[in-house]
Amino acid sequence: MSEAVVVKTNIPAFKAQLVELRVRIEAKLGNRAVRAGARVFRDAAARLAPRATGLLAARIYVGRSRESRPGKVVYFVGVRSSGKLSAVQSLDVKRSGRRTDPFYWRFLERGWIPRGRGRKFRGGTRRRALERERALAGGARRVSHPYLLPAFRIADTAALDAFTNVMEDGIAKENRRGR
Repeated sequence: MSEAVVVKTNIPAFKAQLVELRVRIEAKLGNRAVRAGARVFRDAAARLAPRATGLLAARIYVGRSRESRPGKVVYFVGVRSSGKLSAVQSLDVKRSGRRTDPFYWRFLERGWIPRGRGRKFRGGTRRRALERERALAGGARRVSHPYLLPAFRIADTAALDAFTNVMEDGIAKENRRGR
């Protein structure tokens, strides 16, 4: 009597495992590729940021949004208001006594209306907003030094190239692993 080998498989469970593996690989590669593109934007923004102290450029970072979920990867480039500095930067801050929070980044990016001494907009939030609108409509000068938006315009093709390179490398690596 010959002995036979009987193999029983649970095909639906096997297919589910394959789908789960595919989703994990997609998520891992997608996250890595989108983050690489966001880093290109971050570096461009740091290059364009005003260099009065260098603190603003050091505080630009890439973060993952809470809106990210399976199938949707969202990263953003922002300015960190607090956090760790490098050892050299922290020594410089201690020596100079300057602030470590680049709160002024919003003013540089979005602009402000220069006011002279004693000429600030008075009143509550709504009143000040109305006065700002009236001043701008009346020809007031708005000063701005944007650096984030121009960085996105300048680095768009480089970010797409970084995304594509990371994706292609990751796919090639997974294909070599699968053999």
